Amino acid sequence: MDDVLAILIVQRTKLSWRDLLALRNAYDSTRYLGCLLDILNFESGKPLFQPSLINRILRKSNLDAKLDFPSRSRAKPIEERYSAFSLKWNMRLHVSHAVVSKTITDLMRT
Repeated sequence: MDDVLAILIVQRTKLSWRDLLALRNAYDSTRYLGCLLDILNFESGKPLFQPSLINRILRKSNLDAKLDFPSRSRAKPIEERYSAFSLKWNMRLHVSHAVVSKTITDLMRT
């Protein structure tokens, strides 16, 4: 998870968002990508990613079924800090605040 967060942060100005958005459709990962971008913006305290991009991803997301994210972490507790994101993206988030904040802190310092 921390590798994905690091790539999104470091390469955010170099990523081809059109290609990435096309890939997320192919792999059915729309909600996951949007939610991660939303959390990174929240934790960084500034918009690392354009809110319009996040809103576009949200509009294209199928929010019908509640999902666990990451799915292999179902046994881990849900991070209450991200309850608003859980509701917005209709997911049970098992994303650790410690991992997100450490990744942001380490990368924003450099």
